[in-house]
Amino acid sequence: MLVATGVLVVAALFAAWAAVDLSNVIKLERNGVVVAATVVSVEHPDDEVRVRVEFATRSGLVARSVLDENALGGGDAPPVGARIDVRYVPENPNGRAVKATRGFRYTYLPSILVGVLAAGIAGMSIVLFRRSGR
Repeated sequence: MLVATGVLVVAALFAAWAAVDLSNVIKLERNGVVVAATVVSVEHPDDEVRVRVEFATRSGLVARSVLDENALGGGDAPPVGARIDVRYVPENPNGRAVKATRGFRYTYLPSILVGVLAAGIAGMSIVLFRRSGR
């Protein structure tokens, strides 16, 4: 019974993670502002990519953000000095920004996969609860 409860708690945590992530993605897609950004640096720590961009907000302030592979939508990192369109939330321009043209794989798929994982773990907990009740 204790194991089944623990598995259910893990499922709930994954479900909450997926829900919060999907909510943030939808907020960014619906309320985000698309602007042109300049790539100011490209780094490759530990076989990952980190692209630092700088852009002007609608109010004229300069904002900076770091884009990882997911925020870039995959593919090769743009060179320093390149201009790319990014989407940011106006209430927090120095927060998370993403490349404006990311596809489904990088926009929604991570949240969906975590949600499916949560459902699978919840199913396991149901089986465990049934077995412990015998």
